[in-house]
Amino acid sequence: MAKKIKVDLREFSNLVLLGQKDLVVEDGVVIYSPVCPDYHFEEIKNLFGQSERVHDFDGLGEGKGIVYEKLITQTNGLLRRLEELKVEYRHLLLVADVEGTDKVILNKLRITKDEFIRRCRKTCREINRDLKRRKLLNSRCELMGKFFEEEGYDFYGKIEEIAKKSDASSGLLRGVREVRLPLHRFWFGLANEQSYERSIREAAMYASFGHCSKISDGIILCADSEVLSGCYNLLKKKKTPAIYLKGSY
Repeated sequence: MAKKIKVDLREFSNLVLLGQKDLVVEDGVVIYSPVCPDYHFEEIKNLFGQSERVHDFDGLGEGKGIVYEKLITQTNGLLRRLEELKVEYRHLLLVADVEGTDKVILNKLRITKDEFIRRCRKTCREINRDLKRRKLLNSRCELMGKFFEEEGYDFYGKIEEIAKKSDASSGLLRGVREVRLPLHRFWFGLANEQSYERSIREAAMYASFGHCSKISDGIILCADSEVLSGCYNLLKKKKTPAIYLKGSY
């Protein structure tokens, strides 16, 4: 029987375990981290007067991306602690090349789906180089689309299924709409009704990620906001532990 160890997250003040009191890990656990492609960003001042980097979708690069950099910097302590506790784990970072089917994003970037995926592939290589440099030997990166394809999981079909079944009046989805509306205006200039429809689909996309059986059996470690992190377990009976970073949007 694989050993189980309880990890006290209180010593990591920037990490929050959603919906569960304690993080219990066992040997062989896989930690899944979805990360955005290398979207262009700009520096803004947040409500606390602090400088913050926010995507503006004015371009797509081939570097590591700001979400990866934020995630790996702020979760490095947790990964090191698992090593100290001699927990056998794997950390799989998945670059969201699946967003290359999003016509709103492609139109803003003015590139094709194939070019989008090509650049995401370069981002994977850069992340893997960085993981090696950091000596995070249990971590590696690959394309999200490739991962789902190899698992035989219909990621896009599940999005449609969840979007149809979701209760748009639920507290969670109302929260998603409130969080995403100003971002959708900033990123794409969407009107309220367009943002409403997009928010439901985005929530379904996060949920589809969490519904994959392999991911359901692991732990999700992400740089998403609390409300979006909650979507990973939307319409799920068995909840997957989801850890998010404070201050994420």
